[in-house]
Amino acid sequence: TEFNSAAVRSIKQDTLTFFVIPPSIDAWMERLTLRGSMDPKEVSRRLDTALKMFTVVLQDEHFIIVVNSDFHETVKKVHRYITVGYPARSEMTVELETLDELTKAAHQYLAKHTTEIAAQ
Repeated sequence: TEFNSAAVRSIKQDTLTFFVIPPSIDAWMERLTLRGSMDPKEVSRRLDTALKMFTVVLQDEHFIIVVNSDFHETVKKVHRYITVGYPARSEMTVELETLDELTKAAHQYLAKHTTEIAAQ
């Protein structure tokens, strides 16, 4: 999966762009494995792509970060952001902390599993 930030930026400026993230690395890995059998190489590839996406999102305040702990609550939150308004990036403390934790955990996973994958 490739992430094209230039394509996102070419969208009309009044368009809201949501970046939805899992609440933890454990939830993220569980969601990945629920998609079917995924070998470690594919998991690593997806995590690597996600890290690139995280970098773009953190550098571009156009993205509205949403933590998806519960699907229905996330839908309500996105709806509220669209209809009532959304917080400024400086007010997204939990979201930014979660993204930071996911980034660290993904780096740790990749560091641990890169040598294992290369040996296969």
